[in-house]
Amino acid sequence: MADNSVLTPPLIFILSQPRSGSSMLQRVLGSHSQCMTTSEPWVLLHPIYALRPRGLKAKYSEATAYRGLMGFLSVFEDGEEEYYQALRQMWSTLYAKAAATAGKPIFIDKTPRYYLIGKEINRLFPDALMIVLIRNPMAVLVSVLDTWVKEDWALLSNPPLKRDLFEGPGYLQSICEQVPGVMTVRYEDFVDQPEVDLQRICERMGIVFEPGMLRYGHYQKPAGELGDPVGVDRETAPVQHRKEQWKARIGSSVVVAGVARGYLKELDEGLLLKWGYSPEEMWSAVAAGERWWSRRLPWDLLLQVPSSLPGKLLKPCLILFARFLERRGP
Repeated sequence: MADNSVLTPPLIFILSQPRSGSSMLQRVLGSHSQCMTTSEPWVLLHPIYALRPRGLKAKYSEATAYRGLMGFLSVFEDGEEEYYQALRQMWSTLYAKAAATAGKPIFIDKTPRYYLIGKEINRLFPDALMIVLIRNPMAVLVSVLDTWVKEDWALLSNPPLKRDLFEGPGYLQSICEQVPGVMTVRYEDFVDQPEVDLQRICERMGIVFEPGMLRYGHYQKPAGELGDPVGVDRETAPVQHRKEQWKARIGSSVVVAGVARGYLKELDEGLLLKWGYSPEEMWSAVAAGERWWSRRLPWDLLLQVPSSLPGKLLKPCLILFARFLERRGP
C-alpha cells in the first residue's frame, strides 16, 4: 500500500469560473510576506485526467495512453492510490521548491479550471486550503464577452468556454458541498470588505493578516503569461465599482441582452439563490437591453453548435448581424 506520510508544503488553491476576479484575489494573497505564486500553473489537470478514459486529447492517442496506464497500475494492490502518492510527492516537492525561490513557505496555485478536479485535489492535498471564488454569473458572462469574445461571436460555442459558463457553477457548488474544509469567497463581498475574508484565510493558514497586502499593485506581478490580461492591472487594490457594471453592459446592447437571456435560461435558479444572487434582477437587466424586435431573434444560436441544417445556415447570418449591431452601437 502507498505511504501517506509525504510531507506537503502549506498550499492554497483558488478555483472559480474564469473571469470571476481570481487574478485579483491571487494578487492580494500573493502580496503577503509568506506567500508565493505564479500566474496560473495548470499543472494538476493533465496527470489527474490521465486517470480518466475521456476528457483528455493528445497527439499520441490518449485512449491508448489511458489503457497503458491502467495496465501499469494493475500490478499494485491499490494502483490508483500509488499513483496519487507519486503525484503528491512530485508536486509537493515542486510547489515547495517554487515557494523557496522567493524565500516563502506557502505556495498559491490559482487555476480557475481546477473546478473540474476539485475533489481530486482534495484527495491529493487534504491539508491544503481550497478557496472557491464565486461571482454573479451574469457578470462573468459580460466579462467573457468583453475580454475574450469581443465581436467573434462564434467563440461562444467553443467547448471549454461553454463549459466554464454553463457547467462551472454546478462544479463549484458540488465542491462546496462535498469537499471538507472548503472556504467560499464571494467576489462582491470581497471587494466591499476584503479584510473580512483575508482575516479568515490568514487564520486558516496560521499567518498574520498584513494590511499592506491589499495594495497588491505595489508588489511584483506573478511570473507567467496566464491570468487576467486586462482588469487586474488597471487597479492597485480591490475596487467596488466593477460589481454592477454587468447591468449597464447588458442594457447597452441588444446582442449582449439576447445572449444573456439565452445564458440565464440555462442557469440553475436554485443555485443562484443559494449564492445570494437575484434571478429577478438578472431578468430585469436583460429586459432593459432588449427591444421589441430583438426578442424575436434566436440569440441562443450564438451559444450553440447547431445540429439542424436551418440552424447551420442561420447562425452565420446571425453572427454577421450581431457584429453589425455591436459596431453600430446603442
